[in-house]
Amino acid sequence: MRILECFETTFGDPARRLLEGEGSTLSQFQEGHERAWGEWLAGLGKKLTDDIVLFAERFELVDAA
Repeated sequence: MRILECFETTFGDPARRLLEGEGSTLSQFQEGHERAWGEWLAGLGKKLTDDIVLFAERFELVDAA
């Protein structure tokens, strides 16, 4: 894996390049991340809100040979 870019964005208004990289619409992105992280965050007494900052990485797969 080769890291192409790292950046911060918010859950409520994620950077377009993040949505494009995941092939998601805003609602698909938010619903998927709520399913993936919601229970874990709830166990910490937290939840995903629009102002939560996300750290994103864009990457590409490279040949391991």
